[in-house]
Amino acid sequence: MKISDFADLGLEQIPPADTEEADAKIKDYYASLSPARKEKADAIKSRSSRRQSICAGHLLEDMLRVRGLSAPFSYGMSERGKPFLEDVQFSLSHCKGWCACIVADQMGGVDVEMLGRYRDSLCRRFFTEAEQVFLQKTTEADFYFTLLWTCKEALAKCLDIALTEVCQNCNMSPLLQTLKTKPSQGMHGLGNLTYGGYDIYFETICLKDAVATYCLCREEKRDRK
Repeated sequence: MKISDFADLGLEQIPPADTEEADAKIKDYYASLSPARKEKADAIKSRSSRRQSICAGHLLEDMLRVRGLSAPFSYGMSERGKPFLEDVQFSLSHCKGWCACIVADQMGGVDVEMLGRYRDSLCRRFFTEAEQVFLQKTTEADFYFTLLWTCKEALAKCLDIALTEVCQNCNMSPLLQTLKTKPSQGMHGLGNLTYGGYDIYFETICLKDAVATYCLCREEKRDRK
């Protein structure tokens, strides 16, 4: 299943810092934000992180308007701190160079991460034994590390559960093999798995310096015998 056939997927490069054109764009983005997103951005002390939040918020609210929703947007917060709207499901992610968003009628999640984060210590701490073996055998360990991490983050956001729960209980090594993607800019990968009684679908995009993964969950929880 291709997620983009059932949900709106957004992906935008964050303007590079310290250029007049980029600063003007960030200023325009900020001006367009809802009061809630402005308040969120204002609370962030790091300039870089604040710019990321502004860009992500602009991407989200632009997608909401395209979907036909009207501002001002009234966000709620789950017990785990996940923001939500009553009329639609969404998930946001941002990193140093990119922001990503999914808007859908069903539960969805997204994560985007820059390449270059591979560490053996992180693998041992967060990945299953089978996943570690997969990474040890591949010649593209950094790429697949990032791909695996984004898949786990996206799933945790989708189901609004702790990342540690996904890391400990969900072996994604079969998913890595079925995504059928490779570390080449512009490549898309598709895959699916079952977790917690849900059918979860994944779509991943390879960028020049990052990986973005979207996931979508079937709303109905299935009984597994």
